[in-house]
Amino acid sequence: MLKIVSRKVSNKYNGTIVLTDEQASKIEQVFNSKFEAFCYGIEQGWSKKSIMKYCLGTERDQYFYNYLLKYQASK
Repeated sequence: MLKIVSRKVSNKYNGTIVLTDEQASKIEQVFNSKFEAFCYGIEQGWSKKSIMKYCLGTERDQYFYNYLLKYQASK
């Protein structure tokens, strides 16, 4: 018999660093995918809106949470 144990995983992200366009233009990192850029933004502690704008290029929250779940699964 299968036993399913649910782990409550919080999708709440608490990054606080808000980037300006000037600060973002000074970053000289090269990424092969949006996911790599997303991981970089998470590890730098950028805010959700900064990650969405500079890493994912979207304003849709669902994209952020999809990438967040993928990031959490990779750790």
